Amino acid sequence: MSEQDLPSDFVERVKEAVSRLKADGIVLWRPYVDDEITQFFDVSIVDGSVGCTNENCNHETHDPSSPSLKIVPREGKLLYLGVLNYGEIRRTYYALFTDITTKYYEVVEEPQYYTKIFPISPNVVPDFMLETFGE
Repeated sequence: MSEQDLPSDFVERVKEAVSRLKADGIVLWRPYVDDEITQFFDVSIVDGSVGCTNENCNHETHDPSSPSLKIVPREGKLLYLGVLNYGEIRRTYYALFTDITTKYYEVVEEPQYYTKIFPISPNVVPDFMLETFGE
């Protein structure tokens, strides 16, 4: 089936999806993101659910199944700053530049638990990550 045979609203939706999937963003394994994040980012489901689907499981030592989401800035430029590994916990830092301000985010990944994302103050970003931009 060619693009000409498809309804224009469907073709437009496909173009939006492809654009978001190719855009710079942050991939998170979790079922949703908070309103605090969605005011600045669009959210796409980029992969099917993975994880525990046992209905009899109480999920005490892990989170239940979830898709992977990708958050893409609605405006501005997302910049990867770096990553710190603390044993099995991985903390990744980003800056989002907009016309008005710079916002900073920390993404925390821990095996078998949903990825967490937090807006953070600039002084939480490790200095050595920022030093590379000053050279």
